[in-house]
Amino acid sequence: MADGLPSTSVWGRPAASDAAKPAASLADIMSEELVTEIQKVEIADDERERLEILKMLREAGVPEYELDTSNDFQIAVELSVDPDISADEAMARQLQRELDREHELNAKFEASKSTGGVAKAVVGHDSYKYLREEEEERQADSSEDEEDFRELATNMLYQYKKPEFPPCGFRKDPSGNGNIITKHDKEITAAKNCERAMHFPTGVQTGDFVGHNISNRVFNSLRTHVKAESKRQQRLKDKDEQATNEATVDGQTRLILFKWINLTEFDEVDEVIATGKESAVLHARKNVDAEDEAHYAIKVYKMTLDAFKNRAEYVKDDFRFKNPRRVMKVWAEKEFLNLKRIHRAGLRCPIPLHLKKHVLLMTMIGHKEAAIRLKNVVWVDEEQRQKAYAQSKEIICRMYSECNLIHGDFSEFNLLYHDGDVYVIDVAQAMDLSHSRALMFLVRDIENILEFFHRIGTDDLPSSTALFNEVTGLDMDENDNLSVQVEAFETENRGIDRRKDKNCPANVELRAYNEERRNRSKSPAKDFN
Repeated sequence: MADGLPSTSVWGRPAASDAAKPAASLADIMSEELVTEIQKVEIADDERERLEILKMLREAGVPEYELDTSNDFQIAVELSVDPDISADEAMARQLQRELDREHELNAKFEASKSTGGVAKAVVGHDSYKYLREEEEERQADSSEDEEDFRELATNMLYQYKKPEFPPCGFRKDPSGNGNIITKHDKEITAAKNCERAMHFPTGVQTGDFVGHNISNRVFNSLRTHVKAESKRQQRLKDKDEQATNEATVDGQTRLILFKWINLTEFDEVDEVIATGKESAVLHARKNVDAEDEAHYAIKVYKMTLDAFKNRAEYVKDDFRFKNPRRVMKVWAEKEFLNLKRIHRAGLRCPIPLHLKKHVLLMTMIGHKEAAIRLKNVVWVDEEQRQKAYAQSKEIICRMYSECNLIHGDFSEFNLLYHDGDVYVIDVAQAMDLSHSRALMFLVRDIENILEFFHRIGTDDLPSSTALFNEVTGLDMDENDNLSVQVEAFETENRGIDRRKDKNCPANVELRAYNEERRNRSKSPAKDFN
């Protein structure tokens, strides 16, 4: 029913509730006397409630000094002195830590009860480091402030105060002796040189110049030296970059290496072992830091003839590589095949594993580091030298007799020394005996290795002619020049069958295959073929 309208009963009489309501106007409601009366009533109610609470506390035995609340406001003011509320934050962190530990214990109880039927939990270390993190943050902030202060102090110590001069460019000496000082004064220039020396490049170790003066002559000498040293370092850097570029690790090479890594041939490529006129050798590892860690050598051949001018001389008459336009593409293949021949004969050499275009993967001679060359060996006694010479001679003889190969560059640079044994490497230029100049290259190999062992003081070495006769089975006169005799022999007596074989290289391979079959033992699969 709408407000302000008289309410009537169903019989048309006024409702009893309307008669009980007092009549109140708007002026009565807004009067101050009414407000005051209402406040008095509320205060009386609060006081009565307070007295009832005090009566209940006294009956409960609470001491009288705890019932005094007159100083509560002052205590609250004192507790709010901390403006950043750090105490409240620490208390909140402590409460949160207790709550988390309680939750963790309840979870452990429930887990143990569900699994074993018995509720148990082991209380370990506190995994909630709220207070420790707060302390670490404070220490970090304090350390940053210390660093900033230290940096500011250092800048103030080394800061150069530029002298001020009037527009005329000179001023009187402050000491009062009547002299005129300009910006070209000796002491001012020396102090300025000191400040300029402190700004030399980082690599220049100038030391601490604070409190010192540097004359123009000394500073000019230092500056000239720094410029010359910078240019020299730049040249060395360019040379290193050029050497790295010559290592031919280009995009195509990297793609081949990535494919081998994906095929788990090796896991990583570490460093460059050596660089030469024809190739660069990289170090690769597999199963790094494991007991069965393996090491490999990756030989990357250069695809130009710039550094190896006479490369074609080694392959132009080799029946395996008759097309001179394919020399660049088959140079890696040539060493791969030569290594296979040498390894098949049982000679000490790297084992060839894979060949892809101009990249050859083979085993590395050495343990974790590559073996040293024969020229870098520190010889201890005569027995060691004699053993190294005997192994070198064995390599030459067996390469000639069993592999039908002549090294072509047999020297202390292409022989490795590891665990007391000599290994032959770098056989890319090794040529077949059908080569028209094969014996001349053999003479050069013999002279090179004999010269090296003479130089390190090896006793009882044969002559070049005697060693040549032992290798080839020929009978050259030791009183005559060996090179002249070999040249005449190649021209007159040798190479008749070889020249025929060059026209039909397949006959050579067939003859070698039949010879190998005759010398091979009975195959266990012969009865099933």
